[in-house]
Amino acid sequence: MNRLPSGLARVPGFRLESSPEPMTVMDALVGLAAAALTLGVAALLPRPNTRLLLGILLGLVAGVYVGGALAKGGREELLIHGTVALAFVAATLIAFQGRPVVLGIVWWLHAFWDLLLHGGYVATSVAGWYPPACLAYDAVIGGALVYWGTKR
Repeated sequence: MNRLPSGLARVPGFRLESSPEPMTVMDALVGLAAAALTLGVAALLPRPNTRLLLGILLGLVAGVYVGGALAKGGREELLIHGTVALAFVAATLIAFQGRPVVLGIVWWLHAFWDLLLHGGYVATSVAGWYPPACLAYDAVIGGALVYWGTKR
């Protein structure tokens, strides 16, 4: 029997789908290709601008879920995704005060959020391919920031 972690079943907007869409290789490749393109552009920028770009992008990828909720979801879904997006923006602003590794960890936290969405633990109205593609993207961007943060 599929059950949510304790307490989540009573939170509006949280659900466990009986069969979430499986992650395909193509979903992951879309995220990996987008991450490679992003890191290629970021490598051309001066170091401070690289972190600024990647911080802004984190707010944008979190905002995609807000857009999905606005387009197709209900109020509860919008409230959840809006709150989470604001939390990621706040975490990004805090991360700007520290080393790049901190921003990388925030990206990895967003990858964990993608896992919850793709696993069906949280309702989302975005296209089924987006959470797994975003997961791959987030993991690579976060890894690059952690690597850069430990090498600089």
